[in-house]
Amino acid sequence: HGLPELITSYNIAVLTEDSVSHLHAVERPLNVMDQWMYHSRLYAAANYVKTTDNLDLIQLNSFGCGLDAVTTDQVAEILTNSDKIYTSLKIDEVNNLGRQNPRPLPVSRDPRQGTAQYKAEHLSGFH
Repeated sequence: HGLPELITSYNIAVLTEDSVSHLHAVERPLNVMDQWMYHSRLYAAANYVKTTDNLDLIQLNSFGCGLDAVTTDQVAEILTNSDKIYTSLKIDEVNNLGRQNPRPLPVSRDPRQGTAQYKAEHLSGFH
């Protein structure tokens, strides 16, 4: 899908959930049954993002239902009231994606208001 390369082309670092999940434990209780390793790492990574300056979270999903729906809701809840930006992108795992335009990226913060401001430029042309 090329999203990590697109994001890094804007001089934004990309960290995977497994590269930071060991840096913060999952805060419990959760509202979901936490029985899969990927989801456990994702929740721990969200807790790490919540407590670390200059990090926000983008989650890539293949589906918007089932387990992905549960994990997106839980990650959003973990980051609630943390002044962090959570973006969930639904991707399609086919070979011919064509042009896509994830308008919320890149994001900059307005330090005076503590709110996210989306840049006007549009991203396109990644595969």
